[in-house]
Amino acid sequence: MKYFKLLLIAMLFLSFKSLAQNGYTISIDVTNVKSKVLQFSFYHGTTTKPVVVDSVLIDKPQQHIEFKNPKKITGGICRLDFKEGNKTNAVDIAVDNAAKLHFSLADTSFDKMKADDKMNQIFFSYQNASPAGGADEKMQLLNLLSKDYPQSVAALYAKLELKKIDAFTKKQDVNNSKLKNEYFNGIDKQDKRLQLLPNAFAFLNSYFSLPPINNANYQAGVDSLLKNSDCDSKNYIFYLTWIFKNLAFLHQYNLNNTFKYVYATYLDKEPCKTNNPVLYVRTTADYKELDGLVIGNNIPDFDMQDSIGNFYSIKSLVAKNKYTFIAFFDPDCMHCQEILPQVSKFFDSSNFDKGLVQKMSFANARDLKDWQKFLTDSKLGSWLNVKPKNDDQSYMINLKMYTNPNFLLIDDKGIIRLKKFDRESITSILRGEE
Repeated sequence: MKYFKLLLIAMLFLSFKSLAQNGYTISIDVTNVKSKVLQFSFYHGTTTKPVVVDSVLIDKPQQHIEFKNPKKITGGICRLDFKEGNKTNAVDIAVDNAAKLHFSLADTSFDKMKADDKMNQIFFSYQNASPAGGADEKMQLLNLLSKDYPQSVAALYAKLELKKIDAFTKKQDVNNSKLKNEYFNGIDKQDKRLQLLPNAFAFLNSYFSLPPINNANYQAGVDSLLKNSDCDSKNYIFYLTWIFKNLAFLHQYNLNNTFKYVYATYLDKEPCKTNNPVLYVRTTADYKELDGLVIGNNIPDFDMQDSIGNFYSIKSLVAKNKYTFIAFFDPDCMHCQEILPQVSKFFDSSNFDKGLVQKMSFANARDLKDWQKFLTDSKLGSWLNVKPKNDDQSYMINLKMYTNPNFLLIDDKGIIRLKKFDRESITSILRGEE
């Protein structure tokens, strides 16, 4: 009897110990992969630039790999890919705290990777769903994740995707206030796992894009997101950081009043100033420069160079054509990757008089390793493609070009005529219909 009691106590102890486990253990059996570094990364709100937290060199025909962390984690969607490999060859896995996951990778193609646990099997099926299957197949898999694993990070990811799909299908109904009011239903806005998802930024963007984008609607959206929290709330700084970036991206909507409102109402106070001093200092500088580059003013002079070392000044360039259109971009900027091909297509398909407008792209970034690939992918080969002369970044201060993408339309006198990519406005100016 005494032996049985001791055995029962030991079993209970092990059971409680198991329940209290934290961190994660991710094991992968790899075959037919040679001399490649497998990376394990966490996302941070978007699919761009995931943070690598661990990596292993595969140097055997058959190799068992483990990524471990004994400390408690928030839980998030993680990425597996090969260092210096094809960026599209990757797979996302759902990792909750205390997760013990096992996968099998038979070659270098992640779309063939197998998961032992049912949740990630469904998540893989969602990622690999063929476009031919239509949106219904993906929605079924998302609903399955949400229903069968309601507490998991995979379910949170699925809920955000379903909200985005619903917002997209009903976006044309500008009077759909019910959808906007219920957008966050079922989502804990202070769930820290939101920060570690690749679709959190897109989820927020869908929300703010539901009504027509203007100062009144955007400010109402900010109030709805932040009004019941403060600088010490879990996701407060995360949301603020995205909002200011998004406002910079939407500069063509003239949201300066909203920028000032958000800054004064939600950032320019204690303890926000000290919780994230980098955000505060950077945003304060942007606030002071909101009206620095004004339509109707002369473009400040700056120098640049092309890929073969030819040097130019903006003053000499704009004088050669009636108009000059400049697209400022960062090759790693997701919005740039989306919109620059559209910009190129617009000018290619428009019947403007030959020589009327000079098209120029300006690499507004310090890291230019993907510059040429970006130009090819965006079909900008016929444009004048330049970067800062001798990598001198001082132009940023004069032009206030701290974010991407940005667009300027300048006439031959150096006067700024437009500060956005807007097809109707560009066409109107170039055809003298203002």
